[in-house]
Amino acid sequence: MDYFNNIDTMDLLAELEAAGFAGGATVHDHQSGTSDHPEFSAAESATPVGTPLTEAPPSLHLPPQPTYSVSTAFHTNLVYDGQRPNVVLFTSDHVLFYAHISHLTTVSGNAFNGLLALNVVRNVTQGGTSLVVPVPEDSVLFNVIIHTIYSQPCNQYRPSIDTLLNAVRALKTYGVPLQRFVVPTTPLYHHIISEAPRRPIETYLVAAEHNLDAIAVASSAHLHSFPLFAITDDMAVQMGSIYLKRLVFLHIERVIHLARLILTPPKQHPDLPECGFVEQQRLSRAWALAAASLVGELRPDYPVGLLKMTFSSLEPGLECEACKAALNEKIRQVVLEWSTVIRRMI
Repeated sequence: MDYFNNIDTMDLLAELEAAGFAGGATVHDHQSGTSDHPEFSAAESATPVGTPLTEAPPSLHLPPQPTYSVSTAFHTNLVYDGQRPNVVLFTSDHVLFYAHISHLTTVSGNAFNGLLALNVVRNVTQGGTSLVVPVPEDSVLFNVIIHTIYSQPCNQYRPSIDTLLNAVRALKTYGVPLQRFVVPTTPLYHHIISEAPRRPIETYLVAAEHNLDAIAVASSAHLHSFPLFAITDDMAVQMGSIYLKRLVFLHIERVIHLARLILTPPKQHPDLPECGFVEQQRLSRAWALAAASLVGELRPDYPVGLLKMTFSSLEPGLECEACKAALNEKIRQVVLEWSTVIRRMI
């Protein structure tokens, strides 16, 4: 293993051996596909590299050893700003990510959560060796983190929305400014937005907790069906008073808007010999009764189809063609306006 040539690395391997991971470990590329980005060219599989055995077959006389994987995107030959990697980030599931100390410390506001402290970095830079740093995350999560730090998309690996949201929390732990790396101009933002419909309330909570307003606004469009009574005390604390109020008001304002739409009766047409003011009251009364039957069950995600079906049922009771036209025009207006605001956000 040519990459491990400094004292810290030897100490790490010694600790692994003492813990039962004997020497002779193998290293494999950790990949499962390709990417459109040449420098970050392979997609990491979300499944384990191999299936671990609880006990090696006795007939093979295999020594106990872990299997190491190397990220194909962040490998030993990765050049960034003209520099080769000088730090190896070692995940909990034995995947190695090669990176650049100068970039990590420039991006991070806390020396990468203290893992790249000045005294450690100084020893490495002076000795010209690579530093091996264990990180607590598994490779699937850390893959998203490191891609984000290098402003690279990671959607080719298909991480789950839970992994993406955990990456936001981890980035903050590593001192990475979220207002720079999780905004509409970044790959992670667009990836989260594309997956948000799968877990909208979880996305909203994380966005609110970290004041990522653009993500909170986008995810709120998928929360019209979320029951407000399901908000627990912990959820309320996590999102904070401002974002809790905005979510509650989103629901209230949508119901009020729909009520205003349906409580306004169809416009009356000019008096006709066969249908004057008195005759037109039949339509107004029928509309009012239908609207009243709906008011008690209005909700932020009330189906457009149900609105149309309810009010369209009034047409068979009308004899005047002008009244029928007025009814259909009002139904069209209600459906159009409610459909237009159906994705209204906080």
